[in-house]
Amino acid sequence: MRTPRTLQHADLTLRRTFIALLTLSFASACATSNTPSASAQRRATSNTASAKTTTAPAFLLGNFDDDYGSHFTVSSSDFLQLPSGRFRIVQWNVAEQYFIAQNDSVNRSDPGKWTRIDWLPLTGLEPYTWAFCFSAYNATTRAAAEAASSANRASPKTGCAGFPFTRMKRTG
Repeated sequence: MRTPRTLQHADLTLRRTFIALLTLSFASACATSNTPSASAQRRATSNTASAKTTTAPAFLLGNFDDDYGSHFTVSSSDFLQLPSGRFRIVQWNVAEQYFIAQNDSVNRSDPGKWTRIDWLPLTGLEPYTWAFCFSAYNATTRAAAEAASSANRASPKTGCAGFPFTRMKRTG
């Protein structure tokens, strides 16, 4: 049974994600230059290499709790946001610190859509060892998810479309 706190966290997470997507959409619509950004150029030139990147970093694998009390299990092929969110990882890009996943067909939110999750390692914030950001969570294609604007790792407190990255700590 979900407690009111868990429901509040779920509502807050959904609101943050919605606001992040609106912000990203607005920023994309307001862009006036036809010149691709430096990060878009890097992604375009690294597509061949990133498609071959299949090994997940060991520190991202296992069972975790986030700083909001949610539980996760991460394997090389799945990102599970427990109890019912499942994302099937189809590509790891270790060099640029993100992975691409397809939302499971039975997910309550955006089934079958595509997700890009950016991560960053954390130091000096024990027990938290890494953090993540949903840069895209309802892209219509894998390519669209990969092309989503990258999170700003230089500013982890606001670098996830104005919100903080979600911090993760390992659990038993």
